Amino acid sequence: MNFKIKFSGKAHDYTPEEIETVVRAMKDAEPYTQGKYLKQFEEKFGAYISADYAFACNNATNALEMAAQLCQFEPGDEVIIPSHTFTSTAYPFARKGASIVWADIDLKTRVVTPRTIEKCITPKTRAIVVVHLYGYAADMPGITALAKDRNLFVIEDPAQSMGKQL
Repeated sequence: MNFKIKFSGKAHDYTPEEIETVVRAMKDAEPYTQGKYLKQFEEKFGAYISADYAFACNNATNALEMAAQLCQFEPGDEVIIPSHTFTSTAYPFARKGASIVWADIDLKTRVVTPRTIEKCITPKTRAIVVVHLYGYAADMPGITALAKDRNLFVIEDPAQSMGKQL
């Protein structure tokens, strides 16, 4: 039997305008200063998520690596991470020497809650990583209040819920 599955390898047909925008960005790129389009993206994205600052990274794992480095973990420090997430959520923190503590998720939303996080907090806890998935945003007001009371870092990974509001 000779059976072939047609697969173009493309997930999206790009418009001429999209292609021209990418070509223009590549031609205008300044390899040592990152160019004007990066700055425009950071400003517009920061405004979109109501952040005072936005810093673009080449991928989410790199962003989590930087967050882990900025937290300056010491051996024995614990980081609470959702039990339902991609492996690269935990890897940067483990690589910096932190112990990973897995927090249960809400069965309906598949994201952590203040209650599931609070059960994991110990005197060694230094940070909470929150991953928003499937269009669901975690209860950030509740989580940030919990973290503030205990002087913990909060690192958000918007994953599949960019721009979602409660």
